[in-house]
Amino acid sequence: MFKNICAVVENATGVDDVMSKTRRREVVDARRISFRILRNVYGLSFQRIGDLFDKNHASVLHSLKDFDFILNHDDIFQNNYNKCMSALGDGESRKAQIIHEMQQLQEEFLTLTYNENGI
Repeated sequence: MFKNICAVVENATGVDDVMSKTRRREVVDARRISFRILRNVYGLSFQRIGDLFDKNHASVLHSLKDFDFILNHDDIFQNNYNKCMSALGDGESRKAQIIHEMQQLQEEFLTLTYNENGI
């Protein structure tokens, strides 16, 4: 999942390596997009995202703090973000996967409950 997201973001933004330590604007924005996808689509914590990128959780939080403002005022950033979301399917496939996993867990829970009660 993580490598796929990085590849999608790198492809959409034209950045060579979203993991690089540079502070160049285009790389910072690519990382910011990656952070947003991992947080909002996949539900990862700030700490987990920071661990993946070798960053502090506060760095992730700071990066995402102005995301909506940048998205609304920078056409290039907005275009790059939209390309990433389109390539990833707007998270709909992840939502479907979660629903499927929940249904499987519910069935497993009912089976266990059924077996415990001897019914």
